[in-house]
Amino acid sequence: MLKNRVQSVFKLNGLQLRQEAAKYLADLLKPVEEQNRDQWIEKILSQVEKQELKTAVIDLAILEQAVSECTADDNSEENSDLLNIISCFEVPRVTFAPDRKKIPQG
Repeated sequence: MLKNRVQSVFKLNGLQLRQEAAKYLADLLKPVEEQNRDQWIEKILSQVEKQELKTAVIDLAILEQAVSECTADDNSEENSDLLNIISCFEVPRVTFAPDRKKIPQG
């Protein structure tokens, strides 16, 4: 059932999954909750589309690479700071030199 769902999503986007690739992806997505599966399929699909594809047939190697990039992106999002707050009192004062029309270094 899940394998057919994965194949149909890829087919709707003009790509065809090989049998072993569809089975691999279905096995990966089995432990994922039902509501998060579609998000993961879309993430993996977008990673596959970012790769330089020679044909519309997706094999296991291409899919494994896309999955590894997705999991790497997911881990980096958790570890990175989305917003850095800088106090205006801790930043060095910047002055503009109108004769040079530049901000001097130092």
